[in-house]
Amino acid sequence: MAINYTTIDKSLKNDYLPVLQKQIEHKVKTWDLLSKSTDGIKGRDLYIKMFSGYPQGVGPADAEATLPTPGNATYYEGKVSVKRNYAVVQFDAMLDEEKNAIVDIVDFEMQAAEESLQKELNFQLAYGDGSGKRAQVDGAVSSSDTVTVNNPDGRPGVDFIYVGMYVDIHNGSTYQVTSKKVIAVNASANTFQLESAVSCDDGAWVYRTGSKDLCMMGIPGIVLNSGVLQSIDPSTYTWWKSFAKDMSAKWSTTDGLFLDAIQEMIDTIHYGANGTTNLIYAWPLFQRQYRYAMEAKRRIVNTLDFKEGRKGLAYVTEDGEIAILSDNYLPWAKVFFLDTKSLSIRTLKGIHWEEKDGAVLRFLERKDVFTAWLKLYAELATVSRNSNGYWYNTGTSVGDYS
Repeated sequence: MAINYTTIDKSLKNDYLPVLQKQIEHKVKTWDLLSKSTDGIKGRDLYIKMFSGYPQGVGPADAEATLPTPGNATYYEGKVSVKRNYAVVQFDAMLDEEKNAIVDIVDFEMQAAEESLQKELNFQLAYGDGSGKRAQVDGAVSSSDTVTVNNPDGRPGVDFIYVGMYVDIHNGSTYQVTSKKVIAVNASANTFQLESAVSCDDGAWVYRTGSKDLCMMGIPGIVLNSGVLQSIDPSTYTWWKSFAKDMSAKWSTTDGLFLDAIQEMIDTIHYGANGTTNLIYAWPLFQRQYRYAMEAKRRIVNTLDFKEGRKGLAYVTEDGEIAILSDNYLPWAKVFFLDTKSLSIRTLKGIHWEEKDGAVLRFLERKDVFTAWLKLYAELATVSRNSNGYWYNTGTSVGDYS
């Protein structure tokens, strides 16, 4: 069969897309761990019915006495828009004359698109809060092409800034920088260099261009005890708060109390909201700290299969084992106690090609290139925010009981 853009178009749909979908499942851990659902989606909006109160028709009663007044369970319906993510691949139209080069170039472009999309989805789902904030400016910039950044949780500021990315900088009131290309990143200095000089305020936020407030919700935003989520404000509806504990910049005071604190958090969530923690999800240092504490108490550290292909450490309770999994994309100094049954990724449409007249590739005549668009319509949602909890301001070194 002759290799041309017609056969490449078919290959993108029939060969490349299934592989990419499988790779996203495997390499975007938060995406993989949570269930997928289309429930509640109407058009581009997502409606979520959340339990907010128990019926009270329970309790003791004397013989022939009036039974407890039942009442009804109460619910609240939240609303959020499904978010749209894209990955664009592009091929030089001249390659149609170089048959041997087409397949290699398509392979390269698809691999690059796949890896870029993986990084973006990992950032949004494991680190993000839906706002799209990637880093915070550390020190005002005045007519310079170099920006120093940090992140509030202690993570290096340039972790989510990449060479070739276009960025915006917003100070909370207005855009101070729009669509500037990153041409260099200095990880040791926590700086990135732009294609031309800019000015921006100390404390302003860096975003991927065009992404502000358009990202999928992430674990840190959905498991939070403050802030409006799915149109519900926990300052008004206190049942909507997740459970948070300040660890005072250390893990605990002893290894024994560290292990006790884990159980106390699980119990707090269970008795406070009837949540059932089945996953402790944190940056990798937490796993090392857990091993350290268990070994100090001369306890065996077991492993547990949380999901097919996913193995974590096992935290043992009287009700069974809870998996401890790590993810490098999660915020530093936080540990999430999740009831994964309360969380799901709602997908209007999974990863797919944008097609027109049955074709994936489009020829951009004035640019002399072919392009193809991968699209994903999805959002992370919860039916019970308060079935989850988190530690914040934890220790940042193993054995930190200062």
